[in-house]
Amino acid sequence: MSLTIECVAPTRSQLGEGAVWDVEDARLWWVDITAGLIHRFDPSSGRNESFAFGEPVGCVARRASGGLVVAAKSGFWTFDPDTGAREFLVDPEAHLPVNRFNDGTTDMQGRFWAGTMKDGGKPERMGSFYRLDPDFGVTFWLDGIFTTNGLAFSPDGGRMYFSDSNAAVRTIWVADYDAETGTPGKPREFFDTRSVAGRPDGGVDAAGERESFLRLSGVSKRFGGVMAVDGVDLELRRGEILGLLGDNGAGKTTLVKVIAGVHEPEEGEIWCRGELVRIANPTIAHQLGIETVYQDLALVPNLEIADNFYIGREETLDIIPGLVRLLRRRRMERATAETLDKLDIHIPTIAHQLGIETVYQDLA
Repeated sequence: MSLTIECVAPTRSQLGEGAVWDVEDARLWWVDITAGLIHRFDPSSGRNESFAFGEPVGCVARRASGGLVVAAKSGFWTFDPDTGAREFLVDPEAHLPVNRFNDGTTDMQGRFWAGTMKDGGKPERMGSFYRLDPDFGVTFWLDGIFTTNGLAFSPDGGRMYFSDSNAAVRTIWVADYDAETGTPGKPREFFDTRSVAGRPDGGVDAAGERESFLRLSGVSKRFGGVMAVDGVDLELRRGEILGLLGDNGAGKTTLVKVIAGVHEPEEGEIWCRGELVRIANPTIAHQLGIETVYQDLALVPNLEIADNFYIGREETLDIIPGLVRLLRRRRMERATAETLDKLDIHIPTIAHQLGIETVYQDLA
């Protein structure tokens, strides 16, 4: 890919940041943080306008009703660049006068996300992320960040990205995002940029692709002199459904059992959520979020239904750590009943042994 970089507004800014493209007006908004300036650039005319805000400005976003919402040194504001009118909303970090807002963005529902950081001096993990809702309510999300940066959303709005561009961290994270409530899930590492030059000021999956959940590279499995799986490459992204097609004996079941931890491959690599993993047994696969429903009948007739449901992963309670454990039978039975109900499978009681006749009758 060939890229051309061109300077369109030679403003010689002290700290130019926070570029936002306004689709409706076809204008580019951005800020000079330390100078306290908000800029509006018109690419059709080449004209750049500057508006003094009176204090350091971290980021801005357009409002549907007109004007801007601003995350500044002293908190959140509304601001009309054309009239100069501004209104203070809230300062979620009034107790931290050394902090200021830094980078920010909006989600697809119009919520304004912005992060704070220590302003000057020795860097400290004093930065936090906040969400400003359309009714101007503020919600704290995450703290312990040196330099909050790179807030962005995937094209479908289902994932939120952010980074810490501090020299010692230089990492981008991603979190699943509940668009209905505006709540991010647990962050996971997306890219540690310490392996490359520079610092991350943001990043998302290329072309809006879904994050890779499972990737196999050159995976092979032999049984004696028989090559059951030969150099398989496979990638499964979050939210995808992938089918394996092939003749009998092609290795489909063996490949599934390699992923499930039943067999270990002799060659190749398996990556899960961007990390190289060794799936040595089904317990590890379960911990990684990989579950398998086998095509063969694998029930134990002399065990109760809940015991079959939890076989190999029983929930226990330590009575004497490392020595005595009790089965949490009621919890297991309750969870089994709830799952069967979700699957529209109705059994009078789960507290009885299956028995061979029961198994085949239920499957009939």
